[in-house]
Amino acid sequence: MQEYSEKALERIWCWLLETMSLTEEELAAIDHQISMTQEIYDGILDKCELGGPELEDLFYRMLEEYPDFMICRAERDMEYIKKIERMELSEGE
Repeated sequence: MQEYSEKALERIWCWLLETMSLTEEELAAIDHQISMTQEIYDGILDKCELGGPELEDLFYRMLEEYPDFMICRAERDMEYIKKIERMELSEGE
């Protein structure tokens, strides 16, 4: 029986988690079989954030490969935060 290094086992585990966590459409976009869209990108990052350290490599690959989608996501998140802050300020008055 072949023995695998700890690093190899970690990579296999991460690959299994990616495969089990993502939809077929998300996997196809990652593999460039279909075009990546903002919606697919956001779904992948949402799952990476929930998936913990095992999906960290995928998270950073997505950030590096699709910086425009990340900028759009960050801007949308900032608008959401500002909206919440405005609501909290208006409630305090």
